[in-house]
Formats: sequence, structure tokens, C-alpha cells
Amino acid sequence: MAMQKPSPVVGTPVRDLVECDDFWTLFPCVLEHLTCTQWTDGSPRITSTMTLFHEEGLWKACLNDRASDRTGWIASDTVQGLVEQLEQALAGDRLDWRRRVGGKGGARKSS
Repeated sequence: MAMQKPSPVVGTPVRDLVECDDFWTLFPCVLEHLTCTQWTDGSPRITSTMTLFHEEGLWKACLNDRASDRTGWIASDTVQGLVEQLEQALAGDRLDWRRRVGGKGGARKSS
């Protein structure tokens, strides 16, 4: 599992030591997205956030990659299935990323 900055970077990311239960150790890519605070080149990284909710009979999650200004969505019948699918998608670089609404590349609301 190597979280790489969108520009070419070589090495392994630095992750803060985060206390987690056995559940999260089964999902190292998801854990890395949520906890990695530095890129492999040592520059600071903004951690991702994950929103989890139940809608229309499905569990849904949005992984908000704040560092890269994009979001990825997953849905499943169970919470564990949802996190398993997210882990597999991240590990295989197959998550369908979308530009984050209101992000750097999108339109911003004026105040």
C-alpha cells in the first residue's frame, strides 16, 4: 500500500501512529487514506475523510480525498462489505474518482 501524490513520487508514505482496533488492520488502504499525514517525499498531506450512511436499503460511503480534491463512492448491503469493496478498489487503483463538488476545480459558493 503506497499512497502516492498525484505527481510522481517514490517510496513509502509516513503514517502517524494511529491506535485502531483489529477491524481497521484488515483494511490498510482505507486506513492509510484516513491517517497518512505526509507524502513519500516528506511534504504534508491532508488526510481523507469518509462519510458513511444508509439510504434506500444500502450502506453507502463517500471517500473524500481532500489532498487530491476528489471523491470516490461505494455502496453495499453491509457495512463490512462496503469497507471491503472500498479496500479492494483502493488497492487495485479502481475506485471511480470524481472531482469534488466545490473543490479547487469546481465552482465555489459566494458568501
